[in-house]
Amino acid sequence: RQPGDTQSTSSAASEGYKRQRYTFVFEEDDFVRDTVWLQVRTMGFLSDSDREISVKQIEVEGELNAKPGDHYVALDDPEYKAKWMKVKANENLAELPIVVFRHEDLKEGEFSLLLEIQVNDNFSSGYPYLQRKKVTIADIPVRPSLWDGTAAHYFLGPYGPTKHLFLIDVLRDMNLKADDNFIKLIMPQNPPDMGETAYWANLLNDKLLEENQRRLD
Repeated sequence: RQPGDTQSTSSAASEGYKRQRYTFVFEEDDFVRDTVWLQVRTMGFLSDSDREISVKQIEVEGELNAKPGDHYVALDDPEYKAKWMKVKANENLAELPIVVFRHEDLKEGEFSLLLEIQVNDNFSSGYPYLQRKKVTIADIPVRPSLWDGTAAHYFLGPYGPTKHLFLIDVLRDMNLKADDNFIKLIMPQNPPDMGETAYWANLLNDKLLEENQRRLD
């Protein structure tokens, strides 16, 4: 692992839940609030009335844990709960917005927000491995999941947070983000278009030479 790369060495499957990562590092300094959307899907019969969903945060031992009010809107906030924490009538899918804040301590590392669906009067427990999801919130470079051996081999090279910050700055001027969507754009298939990856490798190397010259000057 590189310094600042807080990606866990264990897979989401072995942890028993899926993970969704968010970082403010792509945004300008005055961008201080955003929304991460999560899906909740129900099984069984539909209902002709709205059904409340119960979700709570689970503390993750050995990790920085997100705090309601500092890092995200509390799940039990009355206005938030009334509007969003429900499955609408005759539907089996709910979109839950997790409103995250750009707190200053997010520059220290990734903060974990592990959410677990709770049994209530409307719902019993479903598949155990689908009951939890972890959202990580940060304001540092977070390694894109697709920055793996294939992407590294063809045009990105080994991962490092300093390199990632450089890419973030360069691509911001092109209205692009140095994230998984960018890697998908360049490498929609494997093996990729060699002309496409060569173009981006050369472009980014030229930008690096320009930056080094600027620093030298």
